[in-house]
Amino acid sequence: MRPLTAVLTGLTVLSAGAMAGTFFAFAVGVMPGLSAGSPATAVSAMRHINARIENPFFLAVFMLVPVFAAVAGVLALRSGQRTAGVLLLVAAAVYVVGTIITTGAVNVPLNQTLASASPHADPATVWADFVGRWNVGNTVRTLASSATLLLAAAAFAARSATPKAAAAAELVTDAVTAVAR
Repeated sequence: MRPLTAVLTGLTVLSAGAMAGTFFAFAVGVMPGLSAGSPATAVSAMRHINARIENPFFLAVFMLVPVFAAVAGVLALRSGQRTAGVLLLVAAAVYVVGTIITTGAVNVPLNQTLASASPHADPATVWADFVGRWNVGNTVRTLASSATLLLAAAAFAARSATPKAAAAAELVTDAVTAVAR
């Protein structure tokens, strides 16, 4: 793997891991913790979390995962590393569909609805209308970003694989390519 491809693949692993960890933390700690308290506290806390998470660092990492993966994938393909290239391009697609699109279609609209809920609305109703659907979207994001991490790590590992491991990775790549058709 050429140095730039290796760096971009490493950045894909790192950034996908950061996003998978963020979504996982929400799934297993933040949301259950908020739900264990009073609905009024949960609504208030989630509004504050949503306002703070929209920061340049988070948004850059969130949006750059598929860019790193796609560019690394194209570079890998151009240098004859078919297995790594296909794995990275699939990683980019999985992230875009499972993480970015889900965030835009599910989590962000729910966050906006929560933010704009009337101060006179019943917090229990507001939270009940929010939390279940938000958790489903977050589960999809957690799984997609985790899959992206695994695919990028596999691409990185493919560069120094033994001949038997390379042959096995080639079979996986062929299967992924066949499914994509």
